[in-house]
Amino acid sequence: MKFPTAFFLLIATAVTGVACSGPDPEKLRGTEWLCVDTVEPGEEGKLQYPDPANPPEDAFREVYSEDGQYQVFAANTGESILGEGVEKARYNLEKNMKGDLILTVDLFVLDGKWTSEEDRIPYIIKELTDSHFHAMADEEQYDDRFFNESKCVRLNK
Repeated sequence: MKFPTAFFLLIATAVTGVACSGPDPEKLRGTEWLCVDTVEPGEEGKLQYPDPANPPEDAFREVYSEDGQYQVFAANTGESILGEGVEKARYNLEKNMKGDLILTVDLFVLDGKWTSEEDRIPYIIKELTDSHFHAMADEEQYDDRFFNESKCVRLNK
């Protein structure tokens, strides 16, 4: 049986599109992760995924609810570490012009306002699978550099 060239082009395009589409944002919704991070730019790429059986002292848990709410807790105490004066948080997922999946978090502070869009820090999601989540922010604003890399393993499956 002979297939037309257009058929092979269609299949190749479909396979390439799936392979190059990047992380699936749905893999983050309704999940809980054990994470570690670094704020030292010189440590980029050296961070290891945490071991849930033996979490490091500075590990934290991130919770991404189905409805877009975000929570973060100290892994060893369960205490919220959203920050002083922060009442609640929500996460946003969108693709940038390059096709990268971008994660931002809006904070609702006690004065009744959400983080403005220009104050959001974009985290590029480097990896997002059923078991691993790797995100990195590297921003320069007003001669200040903000760097944060985190690696997480999924807790609820």
